Amino acid sequence: MILLKDLIHKTSEFCYLKQQIDILLTSCTMRIKELLALIKQASIEDIDKIFIELFEIQRTLSTMKYKYLFEFNDFLDDFIYFFDRQDNYNKLFLYEHFCQHSDFPK
Repeated sequence: MILLKDLIHKTSEFCYLKQQIDILLTSCTMRIKELLALIKQASIEDIDKIFIELFEIQRTLSTMKYKYLFEFNDFLDDFIYFFDRQDNYNKLFLYEHFCQHSDFPK
């Protein structure tokens, strides 16, 4: 019976933590969308700060996805994919794309 009590306790903890993670992921999604919208208003010289934050978010989400096998919605999966290359060429490509579009490249 002790094992069953532990199982119920761990399940309860898991559900609570899952809710907390979902809340944090919603915040991440909102922040990503804010930053992508800021790209349209920023000059090429001012985008570095925006991309530094976007790349930091991408690295964290990428760790969750590949190290802990966490599953994301399509928006966050696309974000992880398109912001994986963190070089100047990709930064310029993404800057030009998001200046013209609101969604991820096809």
